Amino acid sequence: MKKRSAYYFLTGIAVCCLAACSGKPEGLEGQKNGTGEKLTVTALYYTELPEFEALAESSFKDIDLQIEQESVSAYNGVTLQRLKEGQGQDLVFTSMPRGEAGEYVLDLSANAFSADFTSSTMDLIRRGGKTIWLPMPGVYKGLIVNRTLARELGKDVPESLQELKALMKAAKEAGAGADENGFTFGAAEMDELSVGEMILGTMIPDFLGTMEGEWWANDFLGKKVDAKGILEEPLSLFFSLASEGYMDPVCIYKGMAQESIAPAAERMVLRELSVCSGNSDTLHRIRESGTEDEFVMIPFLSGAGHPPWVTTAPASYLGVNRALAEDEKKLDAALRLLELFASPEGQAAVLRDTRASMSYLNEPVEGSGAENTGLERYVEEGYVYNTNRFYADMTGLLGSSMVRVSMGGTELSEALSSIDSLNKNRTGHNTGAEE
Repeated sequence: MKKRSAYYFLTGIAVCCLAACSGKPEGLEGQKNGTGEKLTVTALYYTELPEFEALAESSFKDIDLQIEQESVSAYNGVTLQRLKEGQGQDLVFTSMPRGEAGEYVLDLSANAFSADFTSSTMDLIRRGGKTIWLPMPGVYKGLIVNRTLARELGKDVPESLQELKALMKAAKEAGAGADENGFTFGAAEMDELSVGEMILGTMIPDFLGTMEGEWWANDFLGKKVDAKGILEEPLSLFFSLASEGYMDPVCIYKGMAQESIAPAAERMVLRELSVCSGNSDTLHRIRESGTEDEFVMIPFLSGAGHPPWVTTAPASYLGVNRALAEDEKKLDAALRLLELFASPEGQAAVLRDTRASMSYLNEPVEGSGAENTGLERYVEEGYVYNTNRFYADMTGLLGSSMVRVSMGGTELSEALSSIDSLNKNRTGHNTGAEE
């Protein structure tokens, strides 16, 4: 396993491989693979899942679950490249359910656990009417601010859009909390879907969180209205981050193209940024980097006096490598792991591992909530917007196309027309990734 930075990664994963003890009754290993040897099931993700690994190996004595780590900015690209080369992991994680990785995973529709998740979530990520991904638990998303740096600049944690821009302006002018080009704002996750969710977040306080915006969203998803002619003004905040020199859209564009980019969260630790979009797990990892600075999350802020909003969406998605169709024993092991993942105890373990906020199972699962992030009050007061209500391909297209607009590579009207076209041509619950 490659060495990673102090912030983003621990140096490895300790996987407990318990040997079969003589004198004990024959365990699942004898029942399942007939040899007494463990089946190794591999995965690649951007964070450790130690509690789920331990649960899996205590539940299935014949399975050795091994999870390799890659950076949050690179794991999608590494996953896809390995799948294309026929060297993909057995369990496939992705944050882009509309992407090419979907061509390399199995249809899970016939498995009972595929119905254990809420239909409102599954409908949005089905591909060609098939269930190929299961949603990881959801995370709260917002903005992460270096409170220590803000105070050194004579500011405090922003409570309005105006205060947020004042903080970034002060950082830019002081050259503290800004990179060598003066950019002060970054995105912790730079795949298309995550960037699209971030853009949706900037629109929530002053549009999607209002009655007018709610009516529009319902009518838009019902194919009754368009994005063009409506979203130009709500998108102005996102574009202003680039036009006013706070955000580098080229960096985000390169990140979406899976080029090697220094993670925004790592640059936050190095004081090369003062604000970044991110989630609760990103915040905790920043805090665990050894930095002496104090970091806190804030919601997406209003510039018109509206309440601020927190967003939520699945942290990632999980599927099974299509190649396992040729290996009955390995496929059986992978499906048993997914069945465990879809159970309340499996979800609870993953919630603890990822410090996520909620499960998408039909039955309640105790989650970790928004504790110790700075978002507690907003979550408690109900200012939470589920960006997962929009189709994954639509949100991803919003992310990629609006970044291109902010770079001057695409006209806004053209980009919004493409989103309208995708929405109008949708049939059933397809994501549009194949059509």
